[in-house]
Amino acid sequence: MRRSITIPKIALLCLVCLFQSCKVYDTDSRSQQEAIDSELKVKILTVDGSTYKFKKLIIEDEQLIGFASPNSKEAKLLPSKKFTDEKGHKLEKVAIDNDTIKEINVYDKKKSSRRTVFLVVGLTLGMVIVLAATVVVVAVA
Repeated sequence: MRRSITIPKIALLCLVCLFQSCKVYDTDSRSQQEAIDSELKVKILTVDGSTYKFKKLIIEDEQLIGFASPNSKEAKLLPSKKFTDEKGHKLEKVAIDNDTIKEINVYDKKKSSRRTVFLVVGLTLGMVIVLAATVVVVAVA
């Protein structure tokens, strides 16, 4: 029994990949103030090797605060308080100990967009090649 690959299946797979795009963080470490000023997502590497991701950072009462999703590992592992932002999103305010920070990496929109486009284009081309090869094999047989 022969299985066929159809164009709708290829399109669906490409859309799934597009919506599952990865987040790319800048490899250069930034200062706390640069990360706060960027108002972008950040990834913090600690001196013990743990990695924590936050939606953004702020300074509140001379304490570095990261905003995380309520069910994230950051909210579960670190001391946090419930918070609702101006758009009504429920977040956790997580206090971050300055002495434990080894590196702060800021989300890179440009690299993330490029990687997503390359992924979708590459996947589409690969699926088209597989589809074309399947059609040629069936035509020859």
